[in-house]
Amino acid sequence: MDYSEGREHAVAVDHQPTAQWSDCPGCPKCAATGGYVLRRGSGRTTVAHEPVFMFDRGEACGYFYDTESAREGKAESSINDRRNNANGHRRERGYTGAASNGGTLLGGNSGGRNMRSVWTLSPEPSNYEFCGACGVLYVGGERKSIRRSGTKSTCPNCGRTDGWIAHFAAYPRALPERCIRAGTARTCCSTCAAPHAPVVDVRGGTIGRSWHDHDDDAATGNHMARTGHGYTRTVSQYWATCDCKNATLDASVVLDPYGGTGQTALAALALGRRCVLVELSDDYCKLARARIERVLKIDKPTAPANSSALGPLFAKETA
Repeated sequence: MDYSEGREHAVAVDHQPTAQWSDCPGCPKCAATGGYVLRRGSGRTTVAHEPVFMFDRGEACGYFYDTESAREGKAESSINDRRNNANGHRRERGYTGAASNGGTLLGGNSGGRNMRSVWTLSPEPSNYEFCGACGVLYVGGERKSIRRSGTKSTCPNCGRTDGWIAHFAAYPRALPERCIRAGTARTCCSTCAAPHAPVVDVRGGTIGRSWHDHDDDAATGNHMARTGHGYTRTVSQYWATCDCKNATLDASVVLDPYGGTGQTALAALALGRRCVLVELSDDYCKLARARIERVLKIDKPTAPANSSALGPLFAKETA
């Protein structure tokens, strides 16, 4: 074989983008290039995130998004901003520590900010072990009673070593909590299931008048940022969004079609919602049931005032 032809071909196309010379695994094709082979178009970024989709019920029903419940704290850079501008620019207006309020910080954590589209969630270590043979759940310090010898763990209740059920890919509870806060109202109409929307009281800042240059703030009464009161948002109550008569409050229902070990259900109960889980694995169903029943027994989450009960929790089992 004439290796020079391969070399001439490589030089002829060397102008193409996203090309890289790398070590050859070993063949006569790269002899003319000193053991290197030209690889094209192999570079790309590593995907380091997972998408979370928000589905709605179509144009006829619209969708619900609770901006206030999903608000997050300000970035540390905003809270600790010490530039102390005194020129009245919008950047520093309305913050509790702003110069216009007599403070030395532009930041302060009052008011928060709208939830961002990128979340950083830390893994959540498991603090429980479940024996599927006898149905006993050991949580926290209770795990010390489990007898361990090498890689074997013996259930102190039934003495079995082969009945343990675990899920090695459970997501942190913070993930469903954010989705539930944003996508569901705590209460809804018992007749049509329309969500109840928050009533937001806003104080301080420019309260919607920040479109002008602020030269006439004193004349228009737009001076709350200079009275010592920072920008705050408070949810005072929730109002109905439908016209149903004589309807009562119901806790909103969260559906998780891949229930797993019940992380979504635990998050929903902690936020005062009901939850419906669908799970294919019998083992995971047993584990989820044990975790949820323990939370209901010990933490005793309550439904919103004037709403129906959180149950029934479990549907009847069928053969």
